[in-house]
Amino acid sequence: MTIETPFGPAWAAVNEAGALEAFGFGEAPAKASGQSEIVARQIQEYCAGTRTSFDLQLNPKGTDFQK
Repeated sequence: MTIETPFGPAWAAVNEAGALEAFGFGEAPAKASGQSEIVARQIQEYCAGTRTSFDLQLNPKGTDFQK
């Protein structure tokens, strides 16, 4: 999914359960699939300065070092 931010487009990969698996800025890779209103809203609130911490379910992918 793609999320518009003041820093340009951001992307998020969200699994079937709504857990955030990956996040980044720029062009979305093929893995940026799924949709989550909660993820989009919290990122937009953070960029607007109304949120200082996140309360998201996480399921990061990658090696132990990458996590």
